Amino acid sequence: YVTVGQNGEAMYSSDGRNWTRSGPNVANDNLQDVAYLHGVFVAAGAGSGSVPIVYSSSDGISWTSRAPVTSAILWDVAVCGDYLLAVDNSGGYITSADGINWSLGSTGGGAARGTACHGNTINLVGSGTVYYSGDGGSSWSTDSPTAAVMYEIIYANNQFVMVGDSGEIWRNSTGAPG
Repeated sequence: YVTVGQNGEAMYSSDGRNWTRSGPNVANDNLQDVAYLHGVFVAAGAGSGSVPIVYSSSDGISWTSRAPVTSAILWDVAVCGDYLLAVDNSGGYITSADGINWSLGSTGGGAARGTACHGNTINLVGSGTVYYSGDGGSSWSTDSPTAAVMYEIIYANNQFVMVGDSGEIWRNSTGAPG
């Protein structure tokens, strides 16, 4: 298990109960989220001066800074099949198959705070808007089911579930708008 937080702190655990501090431990680096793919942990967030940061680790203990290829801070990172996807606060996202080399993409929309994937379906959530791609990010559409800021979205039990301000919870079985 690995978790991340403020000041570049990461913690790891072999049992989920007893935790040991690790991480890059860089003052003012706020790590927002962590994901694991192909033997690599990836943490993303915002550094000093609101610059994007990405770190990778093979063991959750030793971390290496990576070039995030975006100028916008990163909010969330998720496993999308055989690649990682991290959303930024400007309508963009970055993807990586190895957690080291990153490519830039765009929804053509606004800031996103959370992302979830299932198959070729990608959902990003932000200020009342869901950005949807059913083709792995080649094309995007939007839906605005609420005015609330949505902070997180997951795919579990055959449905997408997003949560936000004022206790709002929305679910959708396909991820598609409507």
